[in-house]
This record gives sequence, structure tokens and C-alpha cells, in this order.
Amino acid sequence: LGLADKKYLISIGRLTKQKNFNFLISNFKKILKKYNFLELVILGEGEEKNSLNKLVKKLKISDSVHFLGNKKNIYPYLKRSLFFVLTSEWEDPGFVIIEAMYSKKIVFSSNCDNGPKEIIKDQINGFLYENKNSQNFLKKFDIVMDIFNDNKIKKEILLSALKKTKKYTLFSHYKNISKHLL
Repeated sequence: LGLADKKYLISIGRLTKQKNFNFLISNFKKILKKYNFLELVILGEGEEKNSLNKLVKKLKISDSVHFLGNKKNIYPYLKRSLFFVLTSEWEDPGFVIIEAMYSKKIVFSSNCDNGPKEIIKDQINGFLYENKNSQNFLKKFDIVMDIFNDNKIKKEILLSALKKTKKYTLFSHYKNISKHLL
């Protein structure tokens, strides 16, 4: 697809109701009015694939939204993206958020049940918007886009996110389990 020289957002997950890609795609149409240079890459497969493709066609944004299916290695796609977007209605516990943070990507996520708000501190190590709230999503999206013009703040957020991921390493789990076993 020639994504290497494109500016794109990435979202990763099963194409199911839980992941709320309908919300993301509908709001991406609005985002394109202000940020017409952006593209959206979605990695994943699921039962909503056909309906999501129909929505993209209906909104006439087929040139800007790319469904790439499942990928064994998400990191090349994640690495080249501007930031990671999660629009889930609920998560447990949100491993893809941790992967994105560990990959030094800013995370822009719904403040849904289980996961994001336990990992992300809004505007400290990522960004949270009110779940299923388009107005808040678009407002927070503008804030995230502004971060890319301020390298100092962007670096602070990424550093804070990277520190947070240390809590989720295998060594960290080993230490916690060892406390309870000894």
C-alpha cells in the first residue's frame, strides 16, 4: 500500500462490536475534514469486516481507510504510525495498549471499562476520551495532534508510557509471583 511515506493512525483488534470500529470510522470521516493528509490503518479480522467496509464506502473514505487483516508482526505497522487509537467499548486488560506504549507510540484510547484507565493517565502517558462520545473524541484528537508539534511534551509522554510498561514485563510478573510463593 506504500504506507512508508504516509501519515497514518493505527488501530488493532478483532473486527467485532466490542472494538467499536464503527465509531472510529465515522469519526475519522470528520477528522479528514481538518486533517485531510491522514490515513487510517486497521489490523484485524472479524465478523464485522463486511459491514465496516460498507461503512467506509458509504462515507466515501475508501482511499483513506485500509483494512490489512491479521498480521503476525504488528510492530512494523505500529512503528511507522503517528499514534495508536483504541475505540473499544470494553477491554480486558488491554494488552495492545501496552504493546503500543512499549513501541514508543502515543496511545489515544476510549475510557472504557477494564484496561485503558488502569494503564493510561490522561495527558501523562497517553490520552483518554469519554467512551462513545464523538464530541470528546474529536476534541481530544486535536490535542493529540498538537502534541506532534511539541517534541518536548511528546517525549515526556512517551517516556512516561515506557516507564509504565515496565510493570508488565515478564521479570516484573516473576518478582510479584515470587513474593507470594516464598
